Amino acid sequence: MKIKLTDIRIDGGTQPRAAINNEAVAEYAESIQAGDKFPPLEVVFDGAAYWLWDGFHRYHAAMQAGLDIFDANVTPGTLDQARWRSLATNKAHGLRRTNEDKRKAASTALELHPEMSDHAIAHHCGVSHTFVGKLRQELPPPPAMTCNDTTKSDVSFDMPCNDMKRDDNLAESPSNRFQVNMTGNDTEGQKRVGLDGKTYNIENLTDRSRHIMTGGDFPPPPDCPPPAGNVPPPVPEPPAPVIRDAVGQSIPERCLALWNRRAEVQALLTAISNIRGKLVRAQEDKDEMYTNAIIISSVMAELDTAYRELKSAQPYAVCTYCHGEGDCRACKGLGMLSKFKWDTAVPKEHKAYVAENVRKETGQ
Repeated sequence: MKIKLTDIRIDGGTQPRAAINNEAVAEYAESIQAGDKFPPLEVVFDGAAYWLWDGFHRYHAAMQAGLDIFDANVTPGTLDQARWRSLATNKAHGLRRTNEDKRKAASTALELHPEMSDHAIAHHCGVSHTFVGKLRQELPPPPAMTCNDTTKSDVSFDMPCNDMKRDDNLAESPSNRFQVNMTGNDTEGQKRVGLDGKTYNIENLTDRSRHIMTGGDFPPPPDCPPPAGNVPPPVPEPPAPVIRDAVGQSIPERCLALWNRRAEVQALLTAISNIRGKLVRAQEDKDEMYTNAIIISSVMAELDTAYRELKSAQPYAVCTYCHGEGDCRACKGLGMLSKFKWDTAVPKEHKAYVAENVRKETGQ
């Protein structure tokens, strides 16, 4: 169905990415103005508001292109359901997710459903369960579950898990802990939601799994070493954040200043897109102030040329020939390539090598 863009809400925490990619928005806007068709937006209607949960770059591109309405698939639901659905988007399609995007999705999932296992969160968000486990350790503990709590998860999964062992679902690592209130060693009523969406009792776990999941409140099995006193270990200094380019490569220090100026170019590209959109609407509306004074098609052609030239100045990826050193002709001494050069001048073998290195570095 067609829906007014101004009726769509994007302020409910349904944006799963860490940030909007303005470069992608500008490209989409240009394609929309050229007449290209895009998939519908995905929206949840809660009876009062339309909450966007998939298609944020398309939404912003449509606004930038001057559209008033856009195709959307509207389903009934709640804001929380829209937030949960958004976390599963772009796992295998759409604009490539950054590590920050994956971290935000997994963190939000843990916030919405802390009772779910690491495997269940990982499956929904498209990340590894070890990644979720590390995040769970960093986040504040969820509210305590009591023995009288019989709440069941309302989240469904599209992956059959009937043959999955209970211990594999629930206690894959020490990070897969949750808070419980209990008296002595009574485990009745303590629950955890597994990857299959079912709720399990801790009392059915092995001694080792129960010891891991309850944070050590149960006696450890014989082969578990005793805790090393009550003195907390020193907190190590967090590593410096790794800045990565659009394809996931770490950016050398000498290229960071150039990379951080991408917003300057993007601001110019956005301005050109806005002017182009205004002229398109003027031509459609037969606005005499423009149509009688200028040849719109000629101005549009000049704007397109300016857009392409400016686009080539925007850094996109570390040069695969000099690895950011800036001593090759491909990057003209900058150490970085534009998207056009990345798409046209970098061989497929180089791109595959870069993708494999990024996978090894990030573990994703």
